Amino acid sequence: MKTTVPDNIVAAVNSLLEPYGEQYTPALGFTSNSGYLSTKDAIKYLGVSKSFFWRLVYEGKLKTIKLTDYRNGKSIIMRSALDEYVQAHINSRKDRKEKTDNAERD
Repeated sequence: MKTTVPDNIVAAVNSLLEPYGEQYTPALGFTSNSGYLSTKDAIKYLGVSKSFFWRLVYEGKLKTIKLTDYRNGKSIIMRSALDEYVQAHINSRKDRKEKTDNAERD
């Protein structure tokens, strides 16, 4: 069952983000120009499992923004944070490959 974020919640979030020049739009197929994604859409964006995503959050590798005080409340994440994580992961793989290649040459 798909649920949507109520309009009044989106309006409240946008009023909080307005001073920063940002706007939250519930991501539908990643067509939103917003710099934020729901955690569900972030999981799709990264192409990882739900448990792996939440492990990254728990380990502090990704930071979500809670919109409610409830334990299972709505959270969002900055798209730029996801892109930074991916880039850092790519760079660390390149570094490991270079070290392996250099060790084989020596």
